[in-house]
Amino acid sequence: MLLLRCCAALGLLVVGLFLADKRGLFFDLASLAFILGPVLAAFASVQFKKEGFLVTRGLLLQVSIVGILIGFVGMIQRVSDATSIGMATGVALLVVLYASIVVGVCHLFASNNEQQINFSPLPNRVLAVATWVLVTGFAMHGVAGIYAFVDASALAIFSALSLGICLPPQNVENYKAALAKYLPVSGLIGSLVGVIAVLFNASDPKAIGPAIAIALLVPIYCNFASVGLKLLYPTIVEQDSSPPASYLGFMLLFLFFVVYVLLLGA
Repeated sequence: MLLLRCCAALGLLVVGLFLADKRGLFFDLASLAFILGPVLAAFASVQFKKEGFLVTRGLLLQVSIVGILIGFVGMIQRVSDATSIGMATGVALLVVLYASIVVGVCHLFASNNEQQINFSPLPNRVLAVATWVLVTGFAMHGVAGIYAFVDASALAIFSALSLGICLPPQNVENYKAALAKYLPVSGLIGSLVGVIAVLFNASDPKAIGPAIAIALLVPIYCNFASVGLKLLYPTIVEQDSSPPASYLGFMLLFLFFVVYVLLLGA
């Protein structure tokens, strides 16, 4: 009965999206693949058992954050064409829409709080991580090329945040869970550093590019690493008792709309 209700709800949602825009702009195969790839990886990490719903629910919002940030990099690459910026931003937001729908479905099927995630064989978990890396790599290559997502300053800040999370003694024995839990929130530090640098250097076009790179890439690195750890060690999802922290990533929307306005005015 639950499956029937879920299918009916999804069917009505698809009809609603189609009626909202009959051109089919709410349906993007690349954005859908970016969400479904990690969903498949989440189920593979637990041998395709029902616990996959719990793993998916625990990491998919972070996946959407990575997707929207990759989309913003594409927006920056097309900043010279004002007409394409809106389309690039819309496609980036589709990833969040799809992730929200899938997370809702996972809430329905993972409503039994007695479910526990058990370790699956290492090959399954490695396959899950490899799937996540490939999906993200293809997305980056398709948007702007892999090298557009490599920046020494962003890597240095990411490394500093990672080391800082592991320094407290209480986190030494469980550093993997600590990294998976706190890296997404820590990534906001990099975003703030970049946005502040953009605001201070608004009159210097040459300084804006590197500042935007830091603002975008640090949270990409942080959420990418966090999702990878959750796929490699699915039990981390149960240990993360602060799901609202994931929603802090959507503060990035506000930050980058500020950047968006600055770019349009440049």
